[in-house]
Amino acid sequence: MKKFILTIIIIVLTGMLLAEESGRHGLGFAGGMISGSGFSYRYLGSKYGFQVNLAAISRNGEDVTFPESYHGGMQTGDDDIFTDHYYGRETFFNIGFNYLKLLHTTSKSQFYVLGGAAVYYDSEEYFEQDYIYNEDSEIYVKNGNVRESTDDEILINTGAGIGISYNLTKNIVIFVDWPLVVSFRNDNTDLTMAIPQGGIHYFFK
Repeated sequence: MKKFILTIIIIVLTGMLLAEESGRHGLGFAGGMISGSGFSYRYLGSKYGFQVNLAAISRNGEDVTFPESYHGGMQTGDDDIFTDHYYGRETFFNIGFNYLKLLHTTSKSQFYVLGGAAVYYDSEEYFEQDYIYNEDSEIYVKNGNVRESTDDEILINTGAGIGISYNLTKNIVIFVDWPLVVSFRNDNTDLTMAIPQGGIHYFFK
């Protein structure tokens, strides 16, 4: 994934260096399967364009301090052991890059074909602690050490399709795309065309 992200960054920086025409740069928000979701930069030239989206979220989970014991009322049926758990820090990151080839342009709209890819990364910490029932004291007490694990998931979407952008005002532009998408998650591969993508940008003209 690191090589993929580095490749996207190099392409974007190269494109920005080449994109010298004034009034072609837009910043805003966008979301989609092959565009990625979050903050968005779009360059729209006379013949081609590109867009890059980026978002990252990291937040703390629950308190991972397990109590030394639980009251015996926690016992269910004949179970002598139960497991308590907490969720820790959750991290989400996605980045996407789309290339646009303009087919027809008017004073208010642009029609284009596009292709691109987006990487979604989701990670969540998970903590578990076993408790065993003590019949003498009628409480559950800790049994063993805390088990810590991290659930990581990577989703890669790539595809191509058609799109339309429309100038609401001189500076504000909206767009809607309809891509054919191939998704790779773990060992699974899916093909879908059910979800369009879109966004809004402010162009500096």
